[in-house]
Amino acid sequence: MMISAALIVAIIVALLCSWAAYHKLKRPYLHILTWYLAFHWLVFVIRPVVTYSFGWHGQIDYMLFSPSADDVSWTSIASTLFLVIFTASYISFAPKSIQIKLHPLTSKAMQAFYIVFVLLMPLTLYSTVRMFSVDYTQENTTAQIFGVDDTMEDALLHTGQTAYITMAYNFLVPLAILLIIVRRFDWISLAFVALVAGTRLFLGWERWGLIVLVFAICISYATTSTTKLRLGRILVVLLPVVATFAFLSENRDFLKEAVGMQPASYASTPEGRSLEGIARWVDGPDLAGFDFATYIVAKVPKETRTYSYFLQHLELFTRPIPRVLWSGKPVGPPVPFFNLSDYGNFRGRSPTIVGDGWMSAGFFGVAVNATVYGLLFGWLGRLVNAKNNIYWSIFHVFLLALAFQFFRDGDILSLLRFGLWMFVPIVFWRWTALLLTHQRPRLPSKMMTSGRALS
Repeated sequence: MMISAALIVAIIVALLCSWAAYHKLKRPYLHILTWYLAFHWLVFVIRPVVTYSFGWHGQIDYMLFSPSADDVSWTSIASTLFLVIFTASYISFAPKSIQIKLHPLTSKAMQAFYIVFVLLMPLTLYSTVRMFSVDYTQENTTAQIFGVDDTMEDALLHTGQTAYITMAYNFLVPLAILLIIVRRFDWISLAFVALVAGTRLFLGWERWGLIVLVFAICISYATTSTTKLRLGRILVVLLPVVATFAFLSENRDFLKEAVGMQPASYASTPEGRSLEGIARWVDGPDLAGFDFATYIVAKVPKETRTYSYFLQHLELFTRPIPRVLWSGKPVGPPVPFFNLSDYGNFRGRSPTIVGDGWMSAGFFGVAVNATVYGLLFGWLGRLVNAKNNIYWSIFHVFLLALAFQFFRDGDILSLLRFGLWMFVPIVFWRWTALLLTHQRPRLPSKMMTSGRALS
């Protein structure tokens, strides 16, 4: 009864916040609040209603714990609290309309892009070819790729190689998006996008790149198209991508198995492709953020005896340092208060943006996260309008495309990990354009105060 009441309240509040966003914001798809509302509806409203109605507890069983009715109810209340504060803080600080300027481009800006494209491609192609040359029939593929044959706390230990080289194939995603924007969706850019999408499908476990690629292209097209944006047109593109994402959740090595590069797995058998397999995805980890947050609410601080007090974010300063330069670099936060997997099985699971706040300081942590992120993203929207150039516009498009990954993972480090590959080409492009126009490139801190446009 308590769970039902909490979920009913969650539905009502989500409807009110959605109504407020719809009436307060113009072109809602350009506001990160809209993307969080979509995430919240899927993960913190629809998913728990469906799973608790049908008794699907696959993720709960995987994590080896049994939440009480209080745990589930408090999780629903915490996610609702986050939604209310995030919505209020964002709407109060963000501009009503975000102006995205992707065209026209000056000749110097065009030249600068192609220079950056050519300079980044050798390292990108080296990393990509390296991934395709791995012998996937062997069990030690991790060792072949990263120089190690083990993982700790879901973090690959790049002791023999540096991730800045081994994972440089991630530059393909932003380069494909930038190319399609610069060339205005011509057949050359579309062919390159198809090639990059095929590469991500082959890798399988790098699904985030496929989602970001399609989301960014849809947003870019919506802002540049002269026709009115129609939901049906977007769904025609997004639904097959979501279906592919779901399929890869069950069998991430499908293409490698299809071409004979890897032995067939259970997911490739008729039994693995049955309706039972589809049900496993619905009850799988992709949309199970509510279950993950429930685990954290149940364990912190009842069993951990402490919160993390936001110190998990100190990994922002240690994570970028290559392990080849710091062999003793800690795995995870440099000041760990607890390990969630010590109280169950949290391996391979993400806390979500709500769980990260609870882990930091309970309801207070959830409120702090909601307030800080709401004001931060609102301020970034203002900044995009103030700059009014293509570089900040593309930065915002990339940020929107990364939003689901960020909300799912739950901490700002996620933006650093994935945003590194997405934002670096933009920075290089701007600096190159400044050099071509005989201007002195500014450091990021000074770029924040410079509003001169190059396009």
